[in-house]
Amino acid sequence: LAEAGYREGENLTIVYQCAFGDSASLIQICNDMNDGSYDLVITVAPPATQAFVNLESETPCVFCSVAAPVAAGIMADLNTPDLNATGTSNAIPSGDILSMGLTITPDVKKFGLVYCTSEVNAVNAMENARAYLDASGLKYEEVTVANSGEVQQAAESLMGKVDALFVANDSVVQSAVTLVSDLCRENGIPSYCCSATTVQSGLLATLAMSDVYIGRRTAALAGQ
Repeated sequence: LAEAGYREGENLTIVYQCAFGDSASLIQICNDMNDGSYDLVITVAPPATQAFVNLESETPCVFCSVAAPVAAGIMADLNTPDLNATGTSNAIPSGDILSMGLTITPDVKKFGLVYCTSEVNAVNAMENARAYLDASGLKYEEVTVANSGEVQQAAESLMGKVDALFVANDSVVQSAVTLVSDLCRENGIPSYCCSATTVQSGLLATLAMSDVYIGRRTAALAGQ
């Protein structure tokens, strides 16, 4: 934003809010930002974007890192945004990530899949992962979580049953992913994921769009 001439404290005020994975807090934040005093709202990932777009606000929304905007219900068509929202998509190449994983750890015969069913990004990534694994003749076992408190137990349930872990790109799993990383290291299980942020949190590897890059692209779009 600064590169586009928008400088906080000079000609721009930015209000940062984070719900920390709590849906009630998220709804409250979105309602507060829908009071007509904001010129633009930038949301990150599907939950925040869906919560704000569902308000049918007159304040335009620019979203960041929504892998499947149409499936998330925030626009009817990628080429024709129709709900006063547009933004950037970080579509997840699940098959390419798993293929990379098999190159790094070729002895893997069975993957464990961990994701949250309420996050569209994660569901979409896992649908593509299952399609790749089915086509490759590889086995997999999946566990789903509803909140961050279930992540560690879900990962524990796969230890000793799978040869590698594949973690989806969702904020629920990310909030407890360091616990997953510790489990994988303790059990000698390679772990692959969908985001560079998740690798920085301790998992082994990914093939993904740079979070810095997509943030810059989102800011440029907001400026436009």
